[in-house]
Amino acid sequence: MFIVIPEEESSLHPYLNDLKEKVKKAQEASTDTPRIGIFWLHLKDGKIQTFFSIVEELEFGQEFGKFTISAKEHYVIWESLKNHGMVPKNSNYEDLPRGRIAYDKEVNQYVVYLGGYVKSSNNIIKSVIKSEFKLKSNTRWELDLHYNKFKRWGY
Repeated sequence: MFIVIPEEESSLHPYLNDLKEKVKKAQEASTDTPRIGIFWLHLKDGKIQTFFSIVEELEFGQEFGKFTISAKEHYVIWESLKNHGMVPKNSNYEDLPRGRIAYDKEVNQYVVYLGGYVKSSNNIIKSVIKSEFKLKSNTRWELDLHYNKFKRWGY
């Protein structure tokens, strides 16, 4: 069922128009367009065993200072993964190495924030992240101690 709500009766109307425009832009975006989001890695013996990500178009991000970031939070998504049986019930979002891809509006550059588990020489991990988020060669890689905290699954 489709209901038409007169513009003056709906405070959602401007929001819906904005959302419709964002969806249109996302649909028009090339499949090569870089994305923002969050991710986790399960590493064993220096190799990726599992990679899980939440990837989204820049248009759906939220403003955070000079950055556009995903509104998704690791701890919230992890709880959902637990509820759907995708990760152990007794696990914590900090159990695996994780990171975030943001967009720096001031310099027009995507930035990967991650912990020290990815050494500058570990091109395999960087390749997986770049591929998943469609990142280009000018991507900036930043160590963020916030993401250095993980507890198990090979560490």
